[in-house]
Amino acid sequence: MKREAFPLILTWLIFSLVLAGCESGKDGGGRVSGSVSLDGGTSPAGITVELFASGSNEPIWAIQSSHPCIGFPYSPAAHFDWRLQQPSYGTTTDAGGSFSIADVADGIYILCARLDSFGWNSPVTVMVQGSDVAVNPISLHRETTFSFQSLQQNTTFEEDHHYVFNGTVNVDVGVTLSINPGAVLRFAQDQRMIVKGTLIANGTPEKWIVWTCESDTVISAHWYMVQFTSAATAPQFSYNRMEGMDQAVNSSTSGGSLDHCFFRKVNAEGVTVSGAAPQIRNCIFYDVGGSGTKVNVASSFQVESNLFYTNDAYGVVIYDCDGGNVRNNWFEQCGIRGYEGAANILLSNDVQFARNRITDCYHGIYFGSKCDSTNLIQANYFTDVFKGILVGFTPDNAGASYPTLHYNCFTNVEDYCVQVASCQFNKNHNLQAQQNYWGTVSESAINECIWDGQDEDCPFVIITSFLSSCPDSAGITC
Repeated sequence: MKREAFPLILTWLIFSLVLAGCESGKDGGGRVSGSVSLDGGTSPAGITVELFASGSNEPIWAIQSSHPCIGFPYSPAAHFDWRLQQPSYGTTTDAGGSFSIADVADGIYILCARLDSFGWNSPVTVMVQGSDVAVNPISLHRETTFSFQSLQQNTTFEEDHHYVFNGTVNVDVGVTLSINPGAVLRFAQDQRMIVKGTLIANGTPEKWIVWTCESDTVISAHWYMVQFTSAATAPQFSYNRMEGMDQAVNSSTSGGSLDHCFFRKVNAEGVTVSGAAPQIRNCIFYDVGGSGTKVNVASSFQVESNLFYTNDAYGVVIYDCDGGNVRNNWFEQCGIRGYEGAANILLSNDVQFARNRITDCYHGIYFGSKCDSTNLIQANYFTDVFKGILVGFTPDNAGASYPTLHYNCFTNVEDYCVQVASCQFNKNHNLQAQQNYWGTVSESAINECIWDGQDEDCPFVIITSFLSSCPDSAGITC
């Protein structure tokens, strides 16, 4: 080769490399690489590593994004379970625990590494934008297994560890079980945890605590529940995901708080409380076979800023309560079995049901027996429901119901905005329903939307004066 030709060839090679780089970047993409280690000197070869598309197109997240004061911001850490999705890319680790996935298209993914007897890692978000991505080292820890036994001393479940329950476990009186962020609790079929002492389960927005099935599938009613006895300390849950059970949390102790929790694939109730004054806030109840929340307490409960989506029975059941708030919640596709709805209130007084949005449900609110005028239904938005409010009775026929209805908005109601169905038990108790918008400004049309004493021997629903449009206060207000 002539010496004078060498600079030209070198220039051509550099130009070709640059051009190739530009061409390969046209369609974006890159390589995702990293390493996984295991506890106890175990060989890290053969660990499954997969990338899953991180989409937020489920309806629950669309609702939440338009109303950020309910539920919680979309979070892959809360939502992701590799058993409910198909991977986009996958590989296994080599003898040293390293992995590399080539030709990954641009996008946002969740990386999951898993191995039998070690579980899987907390979700890792990976963003590919036309270049290679190196993921921080991942550690998997050997599972801890429990059979039928009682915890008789204070115990801590560690971050990113998996705990497998092949039998019922009791947290004894005087004992505290602390669950750190990122811990995963997996229950075999028909098992449960019974809390007689103290359970503290506070995750973080980045690392949720997960309660789930032991199996490689997530189905409702696989395991049973977390049960708090009357002797237990009030439950404290934040940033927990609970899935694949018959009931999620059943508490007969006083008080407690559930904040930023995600319930899905639950066969019966999401949360059942029969102690005193629970606080249920910023939670999502999704794909619940029964009711999202069932409250049977003395007074002062709070159910606020939650999303109840696809609950087969009711979103909320209020039973035998004396004072409390259901406020700023979103109810959608509740009562999908065809006769229930967003809320069931019975044998209660001084319940404030306010600023909720109810859409695409069968009933908006079903009232059973003995709900007097101290029950205030105010500033709610009812749309695309079969019945807005049905005033009925419970089988015990305990007494008349005549809740007070003010500043609500009813639109696209298929049957009746308000129906008083148990006239023989509700005689002599008119319903005060002034200052509502009934979907029309015609008084005759409004009367067509109400079944009351004009139709049979029922108490009257007093509608005058009524509004000419939806009040600004109706529905969710952040």
